[in-house]
Amino acid sequence: MNNRQLLLKGTLVLTLSGFLTKIMGFIYRIFLSQAIGARGMGIYQLIFPIQTLCFALSVGGIQTAISRFTAARAALKDEQGARDVFLISTILSVCTAILVSFFLYRHAAWFALHILLEESCTPLLKIMALSIPLGTFHACVSGYCFARKKMAVPALAQLLEQTSRIGTSYLLFLIQTEQGISPTPSLAVSGLLGGELVSMLFSGFFILLDYKKKSLYAATYEGSSG
Repeated sequence: MNNRQLLLKGTLVLTLSGFLTKIMGFIYRIFLSQAIGARGMGIYQLIFPIQTLCFALSVGGIQTAISRFTAARAALKDEQGARDVFLISTILSVCTAILVSFFLYRHAAWFALHILLEESCTPLLKIMALSIPLGTFHACVSGYCFARKKMAVPALAQLLEQTSRIGTSYLLFLIQTEQGISPTPSLAVSGLLGGELVSMLFSGFFILLDYKKKSLYAATYEGSSG
């Protein structure tokens, strides 16, 4: 399969997964609006600028750099170099994400009161902070997959993330309603955390398989050359 066919196939896969994810997200928002109400939705939406800023600090630009430099190394048949680029960049990015997550968790109340001007955002920010390293790792793996032209992996991870987000929120909704607890925006943020966790596990599983496959190929090649 030539590069043009790979590009077309990858574009179609990503477009289809993106379309399905948007449809699921549309239905999910209708569910949330009914579960937590208009005020709850407003409070939930408040945390996203903080999330965007955290991801910008953690992985902004690194995903593109991983994709570009990994592709360059792979084009030169430098498989070890390609893996090193991904590994070093991911470690740097995830470590940064952990620091950002820790800072946000410790100072969630300050951000809620002085930045978002809504004290009830404090528990939401704390839950969201836990998802930052998970999402950062997922973004780095996606950059690696783009370089390797394995578009199905980030597409499937996206679908799994959305499915897990909806499933986690709905499960918590059932538990809370059964116990007579009024649903709060925390169930939506918990769904976000659940989605990031599943996509991170899936991405990590792919990386382990890919590294194992590349290592076996390299060992076989060296053996045949010898």
